[in-house]
Amino acid sequence: MAKKDGTGNGLVVMGFLGVIAALVFVGVEIRQSRIVAIADRFTARTELAMEGMRDRLPPGPSAFEIRTKLIAGEKLSDEETRAYQIHSLIYLLFIENNHFQYEQGLLSEIQWQGALDGLKRTVNDPAVNWEAIRWLRLVSPTLIELGDELYEGDSSSK
Repeated sequence: MAKKDGTGNGLVVMGFLGVIAALVFVGVEIRQSRIVAIADRFTARTELAMEGMRDRLPPGPSAFEIRTKLIAGEKLSDEETRAYQIHSLIYLLFIENNHFQYEQGLLSEIQWQGALDGLKRTVNDPAVNWEAIRWLRLVSPTLIELGDELYEGDSSSK
């Protein structure tokens, strides 16, 4: 007859703990893979929307050239104003994607703070017309809430 010293029970417990640890690891891996897949789909949707906006841009100066005119205090033509607003909407879609990535833990705090600073500048840029963007719901409700928190203009239409 074999001597019972408890090592068999200890090995069984260790085996169960190993199986549980492996299941937890697989669960975490599946969750992370799901988050990345959702983020990839969100990014693809954003890129498609941005491409659609780029197709609406009239020929002419770049966003940088238009912004330089604004900083210099020069008046924009109607075409430049329209182009600048489209460029700004494209930028807001980019920020919206960054916000989603940040919420999923795929963007660092430093990266998100840079994007948030850009969002604040954009929503407070008079040439962008944040009120029209939020009224038309051209970005997600989550980004509208964020933009409203950063908006320093008249909030009576919120």
